[in-house]
Amino acid sequence: MTLEWLSGDGPRRTCPACGAEGVTCAILQVGRPLPRFRLLGCRVCGAAAFDPPPRPDYAEAAGGGAALAFYLQQGAGLWSIASTLLTLVPYDVEARPRMLEIGCGFGFGLDLARRALGWDVQGHDPSPFAAAGRELLGVPIAPGLFTPDAASPGSQDVVLASEVLEHLHEPASFLATLRGALRPGGVLALTTPDLGAVGPNTPPGLLTPLLSAGYHTVLFTAASLEQALRHAGFTTVAVESRGAQLLARASNGSAAWRDELPADRAAYRAWLEAAVITQPAGSDLHLGLLGRAWREAVHEGHVTEADRLFASLDAALRARFGQGLEGWAGSATATPDTLEELVRRQPVALGPWLLARGLHRLLRGEPRPGLESLFLAASRHAAGLRAALGRIGSDDGDAEDAGWVAGAEAVLCAAARGEAGLSRRLEELGDAPGTDPVASTARAAALRRRVYVELVNAGAFVAATPLGDTAAQALHRAEAGHEALADGELDTLWCRAASVANAPETGDPADALRALRALRGASLRRLAMPNLPPGSAAGLLWPGTGLELELLRRAGRMTEMAALRREALDTLASRPGVPPPPPGFGNAA
Repeated sequence: MTLEWLSGDGPRRTCPACGAEGVTCAILQVGRPLPRFRLLGCRVCGAAAFDPPPRPDYAEAAGGGAALAFYLQQGAGLWSIASTLLTLVPYDVEARPRMLEIGCGFGFGLDLARRALGWDVQGHDPSPFAAAGRELLGVPIAPGLFTPDAASPGSQDVVLASEVLEHLHEPASFLATLRGALRPGGVLALTTPDLGAVGPNTPPGLLTPLLSAGYHTVLFTAASLEQALRHAGFTTVAVESRGAQLLARASNGSAAWRDELPADRAAYRAWLEAAVITQPAGSDLHLGLLGRAWREAVHEGHVTEADRLFASLDAALRARFGQGLEGWAGSATATPDTLEELVRRQPVALGPWLLARGLHRLLRGEPRPGLESLFLAASRHAAGLRAALGRIGSDDGDAEDAGWVAGAEAVLCAAARGEAGLSRRLEELGDAPGTDPVASTARAAALRRRVYVELVNAGAFVAATPLGDTAAQALHRAEAGHEALADGELDTLWCRAASVANAPETGDPADALRALRALRGASLRRLAMPNLPPGSAAGLLWPGTGLELELLRRAGRMTEMAALRREALDTLASRPGVPPPPPGFGNAA
């Protein structure tokens, strides 16, 4: 897929989102291998629509073989579905809540609502994916497109439409129909791509599925989606951006959702595990559900659960492919070129799974240096999946992010060995993928700090010197004193001083003393903030002050040393939130 970013006026068109007619603003043009489509923005509501409107036949869309295997093992955004449903609260329902899902696809949302929440469910979807879900999950999915007479007025407690609105030529009438299907106080939940995330700097792994040229018709901003929901008659509306996706919840009455609590990830994992046991071991659906449950346990830091789930996943992989997960880490075989060949020869989610395995082994306390090859393999296989998807005009944001994280973890492994020249590897890795450039740059900066700290902790003081700018940036922020420093910033201040103390050739002792004074001040400010966890401030305050005393002693500045010792024991130790000094503190100096 080729993209050309446009500017200036587009032709006059009627906006499918708000109905306004007028001159549009040209955003981009999509070219080969698809027919040409222009994305044109509405100057009234801010939504955008593809011109000409695509007219795909969803009943004839690819729904089996490699496409379905990718979706089940890796592509389906199950947490997005679960996190939406698990925050909904159907109020004042005497019987079991009733949920209607439009465009339910494979039916994961229906299964979660039925299995985890105990709701009565009904889905509508004409796609082959829905036919597969009806068979494999046993959920009730009516084939064919949803029509206004398919649901009795006021019959539903919840209506869910996940990634549907962007496909419609008349989204306004669709929203009005859904409002009519809800009982008073019922809730509509929908997700749709965020037009605000579309831009020249959006990573391809996110941009390609965001646009889905040839399938998507209209893209909304948060403001235009709220306007469309209110015009449809909803009285209570909330729209929030979740990365590249908008989540909208709307009701005819009071809010029927929980904003004050996050969605329950434990409930999500419990649903995954409950669904796993209903599927044949080693099938695409079994692997996809089990792999997601295992990754959840790893990311939540639950070692015992992660060990148990990994053993099941590894056994299933051995039964289907003849080798366990880590067998692919040492394989020199190139990643298959096509998605069909990839599905036949290896797990689709191999890159993200190898990354999770490396993180799992770290969680179990294994030394980082020995895991570099595992993370490098994860990055390589994530790139291979994206290349195979790219050949059919698709991509995967999770694989893109997993590839970057795996590359970052590999650099950290090299740093833990004390390897030199890591600035170059960090430059090659670049900023993290994501729709927010500030957040992407911040993730890369945090990684650079971690690499610096790992090198110093490994005693590679000279190798760490090229990354000393991280400490300089932290020093500037600490001395400004405007906000609390993150743990990584406090760590870099300590490491800067420790590097000079242990290898004087890496810097000036005066700079080390300056870093330690800044560390002490920043730690005290952090410890005085009861709303923040103490983190590195609690662990570094006394070691930092002790090293400051030692450097003053080495410099022969005995008066300053004695004054700092008195201040530490008489003043610092009595401040609220400050942990007690270690036994015998300051005696050596």
